[in-house]
Amino acid sequence: MKDLTEGNIYKNFILFSVPLALSAVFSQIFRLLDKIIAGKFLGDLGLGATGATSAFVAVTSALFWGYSQGFSVYIAKKYGAKEYMKIKSAIYHSYLSVAVITTLIGIMVVLLSDYILRMLNVDKEIFEGAKIYLCIYMGGFALMILNVKFVHTLNALGSSSYPFFVSSFAAFLNVVGNIFCVTVLKWGVAGIAIATLFSALVANILYLIKIRKCFIEFNVLNEKTEWNFKKFAKILHYSLPTAFQQLIMSGATFLISPVINGLGSDASASWAVILSIYEISACIYTDASRTVSSYTAQSIGAKKYQNIKKGVKVGFIQGFVFLSVPLVFSIVFAKDICSLFFPKGYTGMALTYSIIFVRFFLPINAFNVVNNLFHSFYRGCALMRFLVILTFVGAFSRVVFTYIFAYLYGMYGVYTGWALSWVCEAIVALVIYFSEIWEKNVYAN
Repeated sequence: MKDLTEGNIYKNFILFSVPLALSAVFSQIFRLLDKIIAGKFLGDLGLGATGATSAFVAVTSALFWGYSQGFSVYIAKKYGAKEYMKIKSAIYHSYLSVAVITTLIGIMVVLLSDYILRMLNVDKEIFEGAKIYLCIYMGGFALMILNVKFVHTLNALGSSSYPFFVSSFAAFLNVVGNIFCVTVLKWGVAGIAIATLFSALVANILYLIKIRKCFIEFNVLNEKTEWNFKKFAKILHYSLPTAFQQLIMSGATFLISPVINGLGSDASASWAVILSIYEISACIYTDASRTVSSYTAQSIGAKKYQNIKKGVKVGFIQGFVFLSVPLVFSIVFAKDICSLFFPKGYTGMALTYSIIFVRFFLPINAFNVVNNLFHSFYRGCALMRFLVILTFVGAFSRVVFTYIFAYLYGMYGVYTGWALSWVCEAIVALVIYFSEIWEKNVYAN
């Protein structure tokens, strides 16, 4: 465990953020390999089947990802204040509720899978494959969400190295499992989903072991905790706004999904490819920026308010440094990277769409570095209304621009709408920060 407010801020940020960034890279690379395996061994229809439901999975996961992020802010503040028993109580309440709710959601999705796929306008060529993938993945939804929750909790406690090793190991298991299930067992898209859930199960076991060690270190392992609605309500004060924020963000992706699927299986396949490439580029600065969130929350918990702006400055520098390398690499080798997702010799429109996005639209992602930095900052400050405002601006502009430009330019219009939404949100984010209207709210909290 690590108190990020003690010692040299640059050193602390580097030591904490590098494992976060590496963990994100390895995880995304292995997820990218999932898509490559699907494309290489199952063809563009198999790739489309795993990508057609990505918007629905993302919006459902985002609700709990946001909940987990808000929860981590609460944990970081209590860690900064050295209130360890409250940390144990919060973990008990939050994890129990999430496990129950995600299990129920998974069951409901399986029962309503046909309706969901029709709502997403999934192409008939990939309908059955998409249904199989969705039902298996969502059947084990609780495993995936608890995995994320463990990572965020440990990050809030100043631990980034252990989640790095666990997530890397789990990602390795996932890829090996995918290859085995697809090439040896011949399970198709079902094998992709099963391998993912198995790797998540192994990771959750390893995280449970680490959490238990944290309780021993805090000397609260044998302290009893029981369900208390007032304590749970206090957690919800931090968690629900960030859950709502993530729901808005992913809701935009969900709303444009029928537009993309309506453009045909080539568009669905390309969407699966460019999301994987985008997430590789974005995950580095996104995960690294959680340093800003943890640092800010720990500083407020310890009442070290003078640290706050310094954390934003270092986070800003860090974000652009972490973006530059994967961005340049992706642009230079755009065709080679995109071709990895398709069978040898494939020259269809799905490949063309993907290459155009990487070469001309991915660089605009630099604006999203600014957006993500301030998301993490306001989350760490527990100033959720600013977080929601920024997210709404980005989501609303993305939906509006996508519907307008997709009608005019097809898949390239979808890309244009996404890029313009990054720019709009970044402008609003900078105006809010430099107006300093957030400062008095920090001290009031």
